[in-house]
Amino acid sequence: MIRDPFEEYYRQLEPSKREKGNAWNTAIGLQAVDGLYPIFGRFMFLKKETRERLQCFLLNI
Repeated sequence: MIRDPFEEYYRQLEPSKREKGNAWNTAIGLQAVDGLYPIFGRFMFLKKETRERLQCFLLNI
């Protein structure tokens, strides 16, 4: 019988606030490593991207 490779993924619960915070901090740090903040400030790219995605999501509801 073929086993679903995503079975473990489906069973995972929603991450906790701490896990989400760690993921956000990692993303912000990786952006800094990629040099995506020197002109506009450290978090501007991430804030802009988040705002755009949220606006698209809210408009599609």
